[in-house]
This record gives sequence, C-alpha cells and structure tokens, in this order.
Amino acid sequence: MDRLEALLEAEILPVHAIHLVRSPHGVVYSNAKRGREWLYHTYNYTYAMMKTRRMLEGHDHLEIRYEEIVRDPRHAVERIMNHLGLTFQPEQLDWAK
Repeated sequence: MDRLEALLEAEILPVHAIHLVRSPHGVVYSNAKRGREWLYHTYNYTYAMMKTRRMLEGHDHLEIRYEEIVRDPRHAVERIMNHLGLTFQPEQLDWAK
C-alpha cells in the first residue's frame, strides 16, 4: 500500500489501479480452513481494504471482486482490459502460457 500511495502522490505517471476486493466471509473461511487465526487476518484484511478504498477516492481505479473473477473470469478480465483501454483477447484466460 505504501508504494501505491507514493505513486498516487507523485503524479509522475498515470496510475490505473485495480483494487481486488474479497468478501470478508471468504477471508474468514479461507483462514479458518488453513487453521489460521481468522479474526486477526480478517481484521487486517478489512483495515487494508478500507484504507485502500479511501486512498483511491478521486483517482482512476477499478474495484473488482475476487468472487467475480472466480465465477466468471472472462467477464472480469474483459472489465479490467476495458478499464485499461486495452483489447481483451481470449488467450489471456490461458494463464498457464
């Protein structure tokens, strides 16, 4: 987050942030499943997500949900590419290449 904040403040280059947001329920489930202290990780995630949202206010950015990427990766990548002014190509979904 410090790097993003520095880039936004420097105004040297155009920054087009993609803010990936996950449901707090997903964060809890994922950490509990791995035997981690879910409350600690959920608090940290929520704090960081809210701080990033505040930081991006008034700046060009796209907020995309993790669940959207999982449910419909093609649509999510199309949204990201459109936001960046780039053309979506189906080969972009073959992440193994």
